[in-house]
Amino acid sequence: MLLDAKGIPQFRPGLWELVRTDSSGDGGPERERQCLGEEANAELTKLLTATGTPACTVSRARRAGGIYVTSDCLQAGVRMKTSLDLTGSETAYRMKLSMEVVSPDGARDGGVVMADARWVGACPAGLAPGDSMAVD
Repeated sequence: MLLDAKGIPQFRPGLWELVRTDSSGDGGPERERQCLGEEANAELTKLLTATGTPACTVSRARRAGGIYVTSDCLQAGVRMKTSLDLTGSETAYRMKLSMEVVSPDGARDGGVVMADARWVGACPAGLAPGDSMAVD
């Protein structure tokens, strides 16, 4: 995976096809195409380099071909734990996002979202960066 100087993945601007599944088992994989512009890399850098707060700890580790980020936040007695494992290249990636919420009474809820994506070319006319469309 192409990483910038801060170790953050960089993606080729253009049309990306994503296939997402989640741990709920509802419905099966979702497929869509998204148009990414240059600003997507800046937004990803901002998101993945956010620093922790007194209520939230964040850790990052470079991995072979990617990055692994975890956060553990406690606000108003509710703990939110997330982990993001992102690997791949400038034109294809695999992402695993795990989330868990623990309420003050100890009840737990959460899930896992997996996504595989590949760059398919330039964005077609009429599809601007940030736009997406369903794929059958």
